[in-house]
Amino acid sequence: MAHPAEQVLHQSQSRSDSGAHLASRFAVAAATTAATLATLFALLFVDAMRHPIAAFDLDLAIWLQGVDQPLINDALNAVRTLTGSEGAVLGWMIAGLVFVLRRWWAPAVALALMPLGGVINEGIGILFVTRDRPHHELLFRVSLNPEERSFPSGHVTGAVLLYGLIFFVAGRIRWAPLRWAVRVVAVVIPLVTGYQRVWGGAHWPSDVLAAYALGGVLLIGLIALARWLEPELAGRSLTGAVGRVFTLSLALAGWLIGRRHSLREA
Repeated sequence: MAHPAEQVLHQSQSRSDSGAHLASRFAVAAATTAATLATLFALLFVDAMRHPIAAFDLDLAIWLQGVDQPLINDALNAVRTLTGSEGAVLGWMIAGLVFVLRRWWAPAVALALMPLGGVINEGIGILFVTRDRPHHELLFRVSLNPEERSFPSGHVTGAVLLYGLIFFVAGRIRWAPLRWAVRVVAVVIPLVTGYQRVWGGAHWPSDVLAAYALGGVLLIGLIALARWLEPELAGRSLTGAVGRVFTLSLALAGWLIGRRHSLREA
């Protein structure tokens, strides 16, 4: 019969091996998913540089815009407000406050870095893809500012990043009904956002699809960072440091919002 100390050591070793195995499986799954999404984005990116719209954009946009029911319209407009510049920043700040109050430092750091995704998204439209917003006579609804860059959709990229990270962090919620409610909302909002951007005439379908791919790649990076930081930051008091990072990120987000407003007024 094994000595009690040996049993405890064996159990500890088993838990360690199990944790390492899960971490390895996560790394493989994350790398595979990121590579798939990056490939999809690269294909759409090259196509957007070569063509004004993708081959499937016009027909798919007309079909998606065909839904016109008052309740659906109201719901889509509410999601547009929620994921617009001001709504997205407010949601980001609320999530940051919750993370800090709960002392979830690693997710808080990942959240604070999220505006960099907006810079990447904006930079693609400024430097590489000069596609205009939808403004076609066959569409039911078109962009009010067709000269504003369309590829990829900033609303969708931001929604994937914010609510994707919330979905990941929701795993810490102990009460199962609340955990699943948060996760359902975190999945529904980005999906509805993508549909709304096409339905409202703000983006072509390929803009939205590319934003899902780009946002997914960036989200995997943020989650990997949070998982890597977790053992390093656990138990520490980092309110001041995280607060400074959020302040800088808020300034960056403010710059992005200001730039979007200036483009709309131009």
